Amino acid sequence: MYADDLFVLCSDENQLKATIQVVKDWSVCNSMILNKTKSGVMEFKSRRQKTSANFQNTQSTFEEIPVVSQYRYLGLNLTPSLHLNAQIKYISIKAKEIFTRLYPFIKTAEADTRKNLWQVFILPLFEFLLPLYANECTKFWKNKITKLVNGTFKLFIGLSKSTPDYITQLLLGYNFIQRAYFMQMSNQMKWEERSKKIPSQEPLRRFFKPKKGSNMLSKTPNELVQYINLCNGFCYKCQCNNSITHLRLSHNFSGPNIPELLLLTQDIRLQKQIRKTTLDKVRSLLSPLVIFLRTLLKT
Repeated sequence: MYADDLFVLCSDENQLKATIQVVKDWSVCNSMILNKTKSGVMEFKSRRQKTSANFQNTQSTFEEIPVVSQYRYLGLNLTPSLHLNAQIKYISIKAKEIFTRLYPFIKTAEADTRKNLWQVFILPLFEFLLPLYANECTKFWKNKITKLVNGTFKLFIGLSKSTPDYITQLLLGYNFIQRAYFMQMSNQMKWEERSKKIPSQEPLRRFFKPKKGSNMLSKTPNELVQYINLCNGFCYKCQCNNSITHLRLSHNFSGPNIPELLLLTQDIRLQKQIRKTTLDKVRSLLSPLVIFLRTLLKT
């Protein structure tokens, strides 16, 4: 038997010392041992405060428990200033590592499968960041998270780095800002319910939950990704960055833009039929456009 993931907030050293003793006493009463090497003491402080107000600079342990400057708790890398940088670095490295391991499968997978893999392996890493993001005041770090979300998604889907963010967000269907706001409001309501011992307000909490939109990549083959990359890649004929506007003005291209194309395929994707049949029907619609664009842009 074991007890795990215990998190305690204290206002000063005396309270912390008393709390640790309570945990030790409880452990003894329940025939358990406090694993001090896997525990940590961290002093939270303002980002403007360069030095510790208490014990962190003068000792490496407190009541035989290590005093740490970074601690990983339930998938979240915590620092004394609750900075986002540690978790951002971790996600960036972890996402590339997971992608490398999955690449033998990803390279032959369709677009919808690639998105599913991103949702299973990468999305949870960002979910751990929600509490810190909701209380982050600096636009720089918020923008950095948004860029990382889009970047990892592009990596898994196979989209070029030049793909506009609005297209990435359209295919992603995951609003990080809205999700963080919902989590903050929901958790605040839960805390108030428990602290004041009032009945659960679950129906009201659902009000803050973002509505699930349709999956724009459901039953979609890789030809869509190829089309997007061609539309937003580099035009070797004109030696400039490509776009639908450029294709229409400079090359008389009359094909649909990405939102229009997604609407064209939506009726097929929503039909109740086996996945392979739907993929083949969508592919038959996209393939001529991809072939035409490749020929048009061929140097």
